[in-house]
Amino acid sequence: MAANFWTSNHCKGLVPPESLNDIHPRDYELGFTQDQVLDIVNFYTQFINDLAKSLKLRQRVVATAVVYLRRFYSRNPLSEHDPRVVSRACLYVAAKAEECTVQVRNLRCHMDKRQQRLPSGASSGTAKDPTAKEVLDYELRIMEELDYSLVVFHPYRPLSLFAKDARLPSELVESAWAVVNDMYFTNLPLAYAPHTLALGAIYTAAVVKQKDIDAWMSGLNVDMDKVYEVGLQLLEMYGGFRGIISQDECHRLMASAQARSAGLRAAAA
Repeated sequence: MAANFWTSNHCKGLVPPESLNDIHPRDYELGFTQDQVLDIVNFYTQFINDLAKSLKLRQRVVATAVVYLRRFYSRNPLSEHDPRVVSRACLYVAAKAEECTVQVRNLRCHMDKRQQRLPSGASSGTAKDPTAKEVLDYELRIMEELDYSLVVFHPYRPLSLFAKDARLPSELVESAWAVVNDMYFTNLPLAYAPHTLALGAIYTAAVVKQKDIDAWMSGLNVDMDKVYEVGLQLLEMYGGFRGIISQDECHRLMASAQARSAGLRAAAA
């Protein structure tokens, strides 16, 4: 399947990297800042990670679900589509696509363990969890927004192949693998091919671990400018990461935007 990436809908659907900061215009109109949009999407990225872990789903399912989530919100405003429902629906669809079927009722049985890692004073919030019917109702909507193209190509396989070719030490491979996982807290998977993401992760890990891999990378027949773009953005992510916001803060931001959206609709009626 990996050999078909260049003819896949995934490849055709990649967005120009320079447009990544401009994919939430409606949310910006409603008063969200770029950082607030990032905070909310990252909150639900972490939520998908935690939910999948509690359900013992593979990392590939997590990665696919997060790509679905980010693709969906690249086309739809956060304020008009409740991410509590959308995140669960994305994981539900991803589990099916990756042949790891999960019962939708189990999606409601998850307690957000991430809250236990937050500083004291951060509560778990009181917002009601979506029903199984709400999640199922969004399944088709998610698939429609994805143009029914559910296959997602990830950097994991290219990373393994590159690591073997370069004979990278296990310590560097483990670091690069962790970088790939962290990459899903960005929109980079919406803009770059899997092999570019894999090399960007290796480059980032090599910089952090102070390993010289320039000779090997210079012999690759790839667009190194794109690889360095990915690597630099990943290094910026690590340098500027502010942590995951609390559930209460996320709900507060969403409620404020939803109220503004409702007010604009009422004024236009």
